[in-house]
Amino acid sequence: MTSPELTWVTSWIGSVQGPYPVGNPSAQPLMTDVFPQPAQGARDQSFRLMVRPNLWGPQTRIRLSNALGTQTVTFADVYVGVQQGSSAVLKGTNRPVTVGGQRRVRVPPGQSIWSDPVDLPFVRPDTLPWLQGRRLAVSFHVPDPSGP
Repeated sequence: MTSPELTWVTSWIGSVQGPYPVGNPSAQPLMTDVFPQPAQGARDQSFRLMVRPNLWGPQTRIRLSNALGTQTVTFADVYVGVQQGSSAVLKGTNRPVTVGGQRRVRVPPGQSIWSDPVDLPFVRPDTLPWLQGRRLAVSFHVPDPSGP
């Protein structure tokens, strides 16, 4: 007997926006404190984004995008874990993300890349009701200038 083929489904997606200051101005915070040198963009900065998946499964993949960038962006130390509250991650859920087995990936301008599958051992049939409506924290570090 053969096992069924694994099929990936999209569980959450965000709309692509241009880099600051080109993106949607109503959605942009005051960026002078965040990016003191706009021509460099993010440099040696860490980010944590909260997403609310519509579906949970025992594995996930994330797409790292530089679709509207003007220079190559390096993503390092990428993790996914269940949000506990505010910016905190629930203990024991933070999982490392790799691309081609590597913890650091460079994404050229106009490109995006999918991560390797990430095991989420906390997603089980008995935890699915608890996970509904919860957020997944996606954390990453941008060590080099990302560009404007």
